[in-house]
Amino acid sequence: KNLDQQTGNILTQILRPQSAILRMGATTYNLPFIFTNPIRDFADALFGEITEKGMRAAGEFLASYPHAIASALRKDDLYKQWALSGGRQSTFTSQIIGLPRQTVKRLAHQEGTIKKVLNPREAMEFLNRVAEESTRLAAFKRSLGAGEEVSEAAFRSRDITVDFAKSGNFLRLFNQVVPFLNASVQGVERTFRIFKNNPKRGMIAASILGSFPATATYLWNRQFKDYNDIPQFEKDLNWIFIARDRSEIEKLEGEPIKGIKIPKGRIAGIPANMTESFLQFADQRDP
Repeated sequence: KNLDQQTGNILTQILRPQSAILRMGATTYNLPFIFTNPIRDFADALFGEITEKGMRAAGEFLASYPHAIASALRKDDLYKQWALSGGRQSTFTSQIIGLPRQTVKRLAHQEGTIKKVLNPREAMEFLNRVAEESTRLAAFKRSLGAGEEVSEAAFRSRDITVDFAKSGNFLRLFNQVVPFLNASVQGVERTFRIFKNNPKRGMIAASILGSFPATATYLWNRQFKDYNDIPQFEKDLNWIFIARDRSEIEKLEGEPIKGIKIPKGRIAGIPANMTESFLQFADQRDP
């Protein structure tokens, strides 16, 4: 509040590079992020389609996904139409990597996929781009198939998950020095908007994508003692399926817990975690 504009600009210039390095290290050049982020995006998009457009639209979104992945890989006509209508500007990769704005000339030519794969840095950027854009392209294709105008379909693809190009002046400034601030704020805003505009469908989506699978996974995992050894933040962020308990020797040797984990959606994770907490509370109360 007491900083003048010049001092604020100096602080921003000092902190911005550190924040950018943290973002890139935690996302673009973080191999697990390539797999976990699109799963969360997909879950949030599916939640939004069920809530805002209905079950039929959600089915059409799912059916569009294979074509969307191929489109992101090839940069075909659907991709060019989506990019030129402004859909691509909303992606995290277009913001964090700092790619120049796509032009008609650039979109008309394929970039060397083999060259990208052989270069580790470019390969990770390529995989991140394809993974993130596929969800938005599926929403774009579904909207076009439903008869929406190109501009409406592009807007829908931007709003299907976090639009990283959308922020006010205050948030845009602080997002430069506070990593993921904009994404966090938008995630909360989108969740409230979904339930406010479509409370009945929101509850249906919360049950299908949150409460039901949370009940199933908890009832399965409660039979294993190793479930209690999993940190709570891991349970909050992931669907966990334990295969078996570790033996005492395996525990002494530091063997990891035997099972798999799948990222929860950001929105569906809220009712899922509430359900798991209630079941755990009921278990502890049961004599």
